[in-house]
Order: sequence, then C-alpha cells, then structure tokens
Amino acid sequence: MMDRDQAIEFLKKTGDLVKADGWCVSLGGSRSVRTRFANNGIRQSESGADEVLRVAAYDGKRSGETSTNDLSDSGAAAAVRTALDLMKAGAEDPEYVGPPPAAEVPAVEAAFESVEKFSADDGAAMAGAAIKAFRGAGVTGAGAVEAETSSKAMLSNLGFAAFHKGTLISFSASARSEKGGAGWAGRASNQAETVKAGALAATAAEKAVSSGAPKPLVPGDYTVVLEPQATAELLAFVLFMLDARSADEGRSFFSKKKGGNRAGEKIFAPGLTVNSDAQSVVFLGRPFDDEGVVQAKTPWIDKGVLSNLYYTRFWAKKSGRKPTARPENVLMKGGGALLEDIVKATDRGILVTRFWYTNITDPRTLSVTGVTRDGTFFISGGKLSNAVANMRFNVSIPEVLSQIDMMSGPQRVPAMGGTIACPSVRVKEFRFTSVSEAI
Repeated sequence: MMDRDQAIEFLKKTGDLVKADGWCVSLGGSRSVRTRFANNGIRQSESGADEVLRVAAYDGKRSGETSTNDLSDSGAAAAVRTALDLMKAGAEDPEYVGPPPAAEVPAVEAAFESVEKFSADDGAAMAGAAIKAFRGAGVTGAGAVEAETSSKAMLSNLGFAAFHKGTLISFSASARSEKGGAGWAGRASNQAETVKAGALAATAAEKAVSSGAPKPLVPGDYTVVLEPQATAELLAFVLFMLDARSADEGRSFFSKKKGGNRAGEKIFAPGLTVNSDAQSVVFLGRPFDDEGVVQAKTPWIDKGVLSNLYYTRFWAKKSGRKPTARPENVLMKGGGALLEDIVKATDRGILVTRFWYTNITDPRTLSVTGVTRDGTFFISGGKLSNAVANMRFNVSIPEVLSQIDMMSGPQRVPAMGGTIACPSVRVKEFRFTSVSEAI
C-alpha cells in the first residue's frame, strides 16, 4: 500500500487529468490475512492485498464515478475518461452536492505493527491456541481469525485532503460438546497482542460443557443479563436507524408523529450513553467518511437522551444543518461492575451469550425477533444454576434499552459486519415468546 505522501501525490496527478467543474479522487488499500478452523483443525488460510482508485467528476448537477485497481498511468487515465463519459451522459441529479469541501481532518494513529506484520504463521498460531483449548476441554470447535491493515486517501478540487491507515484484528470461536451444549466467545482490537485466542476459546469451551442437556423454560418476561456480544447485536439496529432523513420523513422509530425527529427526547435508560470517537483508545478509527465528512466525536445518546442523528451532505443542505458522519467507531459507555457481579446481583433471570438470526419486524417501533444461541443459562440466587434451551424473543429495542439497570465495562466485539464496543448489561424485563430447537 502507498503511504500518505505517495497516495496524495498519486491523487493530485490523477485529479489534474479531470477536465470538469469539480472532482474527487480517492485511493483505498487493504492487506488481510484470514485463518479459519473447524472440527478442531485448521481448514483454510488465505491472504490478499488490493488498492482501488475511485474517480468522480462533477459538472453542473451531473456527476460520473468509476473505480479501478489498475494504478498505472494508463489505468488512471482510463478511469478519468470513463468518469467524464458517465458524467456527460447522465441526467441532472436532484440530490447533487458536488465534491467535498475543504475540512480540517484530525490525524489518528490507528495502525499497529502487530497487525501490519501479521502473517499466515501468526494466524495458524492463534488458531492453534484455540484448538488446543478445545481439545483440552473435550469439545469440538470452529472459528476464524482475520487481521487487516487498511488505508484511505481522499482529495478534491475544493481542497479536501485526508489520509488514514488503521489496523483491525478480530477473533471468534464456537464450541460444541457431545451432550449438545454450545458456547461462543470473540473479541476485536486494533492490536493483535490484546486478542487472547486460547483464553477466548477456553471460555467458549467452558460454556459448551456447561450448557449440555439444557432444560426448556416457560416463555414469558424475564430479567436478562446480556453479554457484550448480545448487547452489540441490539445496539447495531439503533445505530442503523440514526438517519435524520428517514426520521424526518416519518419512516423511523425516531420520527415524530406530526413531522420532524425526536432528537432531544429522553428515550432510553438514564445510564445509557453512546458515542462515536475515532480518537478513542478503545476504538481508534478513520476520522472521515466516504462523503468527506469528518468523523468528529459525536454523542448519539447521552444519559438516555437522543442527542444526534446523522445528516448526509444532501440532507444537511436541505435541512439547513451541518453534515454528520454515519455512526462508526462506536462506544457504549459501561459501568464499574464485572459480569460476575451482575450475575451475583440477579436473584432470578437468564444469561444470554449472544443472539442469532435477529431481524427487524417493525422499523416504526424498532421491534426485532431472533433466538438466543451458544450459551443460555438460568440465574437463580445470584448463580448460574443450569443451561436452558434456546428461546425466541420478540422485543422493542428501545424498550429493552430503557430498562438497563446495571452494566460492566465495555469490550470491543464483532457485530453487523463491523465492530462495536459494548458492556454486559442487565435488563429488568425481556420477552421470550417460544422455545427454539436451535443449539
């Protein structure tokens, strides 16, 4: 991948070829190593690298865009010609905003050597530590390790210029016992040394052994303790809905009945605070989005109040607002308790490791359905008494998040194709509607 100076120089050279009122060019690079394991053995190891040039040309209210991974002089010139041809052939865009304007983009050092130099041998070693833990516990396990270094450079004729390089490693492991028990554990980080594959696999294995021969539970309303992965899977739907346009147009839970949106209203539990911060040590990330909007530190939910919705450049212009980058680098603030403390403080309830096949049933109420998976346990007298059969749930996520009364510290976990930093939480009332045959 090109470094900052190389990338910006390449983009300047490409931008000079675009003969139009405006242009924006970007260069995205990636290098990844993936190792997959199953049935207590390594099954796949792969690596790859790529760089992609995107060229957008603007004239009047028309635009044309194309991409290529041919970064030669002739490849870049061909991409420019294609973008110009598409621009000239296209109709005027009623939502035209043009190239991104100049902006002050903070530098975020988010690339770490332990991931940049991560090799197939490193992936095999991490998978091997997990497999050793599985075999030692007498369970069968599967999972994946993925380490990626990515970069993004963007330049426009209006003076927007930015570059970022970051690293990310994620690990997840599932285990199955002979008695039909299941367990899961996972973690994500900017640094490879903070992801302890053997310990995580041991956690998944312990849950698989403990959850064998689960007992069915009568469906109904229960207090639940959600581990970070389960919390993240619900919060991800809230983040997806934080779009000002869908709210203003009446298509969202965050829409007001008589028009407009609910920003400023207290909707969630008083202890719930959710921020985006590309400079957070918990979640270092890219400080600008694909529209050229700076990823400033943004409070989405502050002590239960819906503080902000995100505005695309078009909707911001239409609404007379400043554009806001989409929620990324998301951190849900936690509390001072440990997961063990939360369980100990719960007289009767259910511990949920994670959810599976969760889907929205009604965007207006932000209601979802899904099933528990990979370790569901009954809590009695502050202790895990026995495993319970997985259950289907139907809940309104805002109602769930309004009933949080206890939290642990946040952990960064894989969620919805990305990662979110979330705590374990206790929810006073959570509705389970039926027993599931899933394991």
